[in-house]
Amino acid sequence: MMKWRGNEQQPENERVEGGDRVDAGADFIMCQGVFDLQTFKDFYKRCREQEINVPILPGVYAINSYQVLHNLKNFCKIMPEEYVKTMEKLQSDADAITDYSIDYVSDLIRSLLKDEEISIPGVHVYCYNNLTLVSKIFEKLDFEDLKIYQPEK
Repeated sequence: MMKWRGNEQQPENERVEGGDRVDAGADFIMCQGVFDLQTFKDFYKRCREQEINVPILPGVYAINSYQVLHNLKNFCKIMPEEYVKTMEKLQSDADAITDYSIDYVSDLIRSLLKDEEISIPGVHVYCYNNLTLVSKIFEKLDFEDLKIYQPEK
């Protein structure tokens, strides 16, 4: 396994960060900090262009407080501006942040799994030990409608 932190953009002509770990035998890539479909698709396509063909598992953050977002902003540099602005507007209302996060993450997971240009084995939800939040996200998803990657046998 290798991790892509999603914390900064790499120049187009450079080897994808962690590609050497795949060359050394990593079985899959686990991404951290996926906040939008297009950024992930760009990373996915760069991997495939560089013949990095292991499964890629995007990680999404389910956030239930502004403090968590504030801490993530120091770690992940490519959060969509609109997402950050919305969370900042809601920062004094934990319930509103939770509701927004549930909707945002559900929509993002749906987009990742249904996109026809990428094939992923699933999505890892970072939830900061809040399984109720994950449960609410999953309740919003119709798994029968989602495209789930199945390796060829």
